[in-house]
Amino acid sequence: MLTRSNEEALSVGASAVPFTAATRAAAKRATVNVQVAPVRIRVGATAPTATVGDIWNVGDNYEIIGNDLHNWQAIAVGASATLFCRFYR
Repeated sequence: MLTRSNEEALSVGASAVPFTAATRAAAKRATVNVQVAPVRIRVGATAPTATVGDIWNVGDNYEIIGNDLHNWQAIAVGASATLFCRFYR
């Protein structure tokens, strides 16, 4: 069973951002709730853009597991967004 280790309200704007390294440290899983405005995300070496990547809409909830935590990035589609993230280890 995993235990909650940390959480953050991640601000997402016009530049792609990853999870904050200190808050995801040692995490094996994260849950993410999209708040305020839609974002696009990508997992891997290529960052998302405002027009390329999987779109996550306000109110959506997602789970990121394992190495994807280290390769995940988000960017706002238009207005700045907030992602509420909980990390588990």
